Order: sequence, then C-alpha cells, then structure tokens
Amino acid sequence: MRMRHVAMLCSLALAILSIGAVVYPGLNFGIDFKGGILVEVRTPGPADLAQMRTRLNELGLGDVALQEFGEPTDVLIRIARQMGGEEEQQAAVRVVQAALDELVDGEVSYRRTEFVGPKVSEELLRDGVLAIVLSLVAVLIYIWFRFEWQ
Repeated sequence: MRMRHVAMLCSLALAILSIGAVVYPGLNFGIDFKGGILVEVRTPGPADLAQMRTRLNELGLGDVALQEFGEPTDVLIRIARQMGGEEEQQAAVRVVQAALDELVDGEVSYRRTEFVGPKVSEELLRDGVLAIVLSLVAVLIYIWFRFEWQ
C-alpha cells in the first residue's frame, strides 16, 4: 500500500512519455494515408535496389521508397504525391518508367500502377482512428463488467 503512490506516479510518467514520443516527432504516415503513387515492377534479373533508389532519388520526386517482395526480381516503388492534379501524377510515373527503362536497358515490366488520392487517404485515416477508439471503448466496457461481477 505504501508504494501505491510511487507506482501511480511511474505509470503517469510513462503514459506522458509515450504520448510525447508519438506527438513530438509526429506520425510517419505512409502512402496510404498521405496519398501518392505505387508502382510494381519486375526486372529480368535480381533487382539492384541501391542503384534503383539512387537513380529515382535523383529525379526530385520527393519521398521514394523501394521494397523487394516475393521474388528478387519484383520491386514495389512508392512515390510521394506530386503537387497538382492527375496529370502531374501521370507525368511522375512516366519519368520513373523512363529512368527505370534506362537503368535496366528497357527490360522492366510494369505490373501495376496505382494512384492514391488525398480523399482516399482522408477516409483511411478517419476509419483507422474510429477503429482504435471503438476498440478502446470495447476493452473498457469489458474491464468494467469483468471486475464488477467478481
């Protein structure tokens, strides 16, 4: 009982530090929440991600993330949303395709290209926050009933 206050202060301090750790640097939202371009490519041989990343960063398109998935020849490229409308997004895709064709001697096959707009991003963020809030409410209700009926 005498350590109760110390334990409560420690819990409060950890809770405040946790919230501060999320708020201070801010959340790093991915393409699904910020909007952007997703390009899935297949190269003839194993992809050299470092070389591809260097070349795509030289294009000045903002954040560009590359990820190998499945086979060593499959690469998923995420590009930050470009300022402007749909035409600017398509222009960015054409620039990326030209750079990759030049880098891999034109033997790249483009399997999928998706544009994630700000409206979709806003809906995903809202639905994600709603899901978290509802799950917290459900847990609190469970705890409330569980300890009331003991």
